Amino acid sequence: MHSRITQLNDLIRDLLGTILTREVSFKAGVIVTLVKINTAQNLRSTRVSLSVLPIEERHYVMKTIEHEHRNIERLFH
Repeated sequence: MHSRITQLNDLIRDLLGTILTREVSFKAGVIVTLVKINTAQNLRSTRVSLSVLPIEERHYVMKTIEHEHRNIERLFH
């Protein structure tokens, strides 16, 4: 099961990375990187860790992602 979850994490990372790149517009100079994807053993939830540069923009990035949450979720399905 471990390798299956690892494969799922990789798939989620790739898909979410594509969605963030194509569908979410961050202001110039802001870099967002998917650092870690961790899916629960029961497959009911996934935790995503991001890196934001410059770090002062982390609140802006989180607000932007929260604002785009429904669109991101729709594209994920």
